[in-house]
Amino acid sequence: MASHNRRFVDRPEVALRATRYIGTCEKGRVYIGQTVGPPESRGLQHRVGGTGPFKKGAQYVQWRTLEGPVDPAKLDERESYYIGLYNADKEGYNDRKGN
Repeated sequence: MASHNRRFVDRPEVALRATRYIGTCEKGRVYIGQTVGPPESRGLQHRVGGTGPFKKGAQYVQWRTLEGPVDPAKLDERESYYIGLYNADKEGYNDRKGN
């Protein structure tokens, strides 16, 4: 289990918010991510920080929840699954196949 997820395992209020999300840009390329907060807030963090799809030139990204709530201990595993499913590391905006 990744260290950043370990701290959430024993906090039920976090487990209820842990989600997998997908962002799709105007060109149809996708970005798969995970958050323990609202997916909309995470999308805004990507835009402001120039991370995720925005670091590679996306201008408009539509966000939606793929799966949630997710056991925080399985966030990394599920992220890798969806990155592979959508081929997001090769044809999308993910740099690698997950954390």
